[in-house]
Amino acid sequence: MKRSYGNAVRKACDPPREAWRYPDFHSLRRTCATALGKVSSVAITAKVLGHSLGTVTLLYTQPSFEDCLDALNRAARVIEAEPPGGTNVVPLKRRATAS
Repeated sequence: MKRSYGNAVRKACDPPREAWRYPDFHSLRRTCATALGKVSSVAITAKVLGHSLGTVTLLYTQPSFEDCLDALNRAARVIEAEPPGGTNVVPLKRRATAS
């Protein structure tokens, strides 16, 4: 399976830049775990990945800063009993950086 995955990656991806490498099989698992974590529970993600412990699954999930902001904003709406798109909660946003 890993060989098939490696062959498919080399066909689909441009050659990596110097000091980089092609994504490996665990890159695919991490991507899957992160995407599942956005739409389901740790228990579901763990089951799909074949983990017996949710703590192992947490090693695979890699939420972005924007994912965290989105979760905080959704939690604020729940706390305020506000439907999505309401006006009681001021959404958190990434600070602009000076360039």
